[in-house]
Amino acid sequence: MRYFISNAQTNAHDCAAQAHRPPTPNSISTLLLRNLSDVFGENDPVRRRAAIDEIFHEDAVFYDPKGGTFRGRDEIDRIAGVIKATHPDFEYQPLFPPGIR
Repeated sequence: MRYFISNAQTNAHDCAAQAHRPPTPNSISTLLLRNLSDVFGENDPVRRRAAIDEIFHEDAVFYDPKGGTFRGRDEIDRIAGVIKATHPDFEYQPLFPPGIR
């Protein structure tokens, strides 16, 4: 999974400097990786919900590329459980670390 973050005011020097910083608990990179593992990769519904409550704002929206729009933590929790149930033993692995482009 590859993520792109764009900011017109970011220059190459800023990107290089950010690449050498360790991720902070609420950095975009950390949140993206936690979303992958702790939300969509979590089988335990209690742990999944705890991660959703930590990561997502109460008004968050998840857009499923296959056509669904899910609004709020409850709906994100529900759809993450449905998706994970289709392959409970699968462990998500990012193809590349989240990066700033």
